[in-house]
Amino acid sequence: MSLALVSAEFLTAIAMIILLIGVPLFVIAIIAVVTGYLQHDAEQYLDELENDAPTREEK
Repeated sequence: MSLALVSAEFLTAIAMIILLIGVPLFVIAIIAVVTGYLQHDAEQYLDELENDAPTREEK
């Protein structure tokens, strides 16, 4: 019940600050995870292509 001792304007201001900081950080984290996954997947795909490609001696 300690929230009843705090004014509504103060809680609104705190909520706005949390949203202004938290939402962009969450979006940046999601973008970083997706980018890391795509980079890892691309590296694996290129490694597979390099290993499966015939060399000059095999041609």
